[in-house]
Amino acid sequence: MIKRTLGLTLVVVFLLTWEPDATTALQRLLLPASFAVGAYLALSHLGAVAIAVALLAGIHSAPGSDDWIAGWAYPGIAAIAAAAVLWLYSRRFIAYVRGTRNARISQRRQHR
Repeated sequence: MIKRTLGLTLVVVFLLTWEPDATTALQRLLLPASFAVGAYLALSHLGAVAIAVALLAGIHSAPGSDDWIAGWAYPGIAAIAAAAVLWLYSRRFIAYVRGTRNARISQRRQHR
């Protein structure tokens, strides 16, 4: 309960202090990062937060831009979050396949 309350508090602080047209690194990187941490604490679902981070960072990225945040930070964050999504869901898929395979093998042994 405390974890979710802390997460929702971070989300509310982000929503109250965020400015879409901000130019400082604090507004453009640290506040969204605290929002992602707050969302994870509130939801306890890393996959959902990683997908949201990958999509939002990808949308706001502008590779080759003179602005280092849009040109380098956002594409890097999007790539890291996308890799996390792929790793997380591939591990879940592998575990599911192993579980169903083991169930099929044990079922075959019982019918012999």
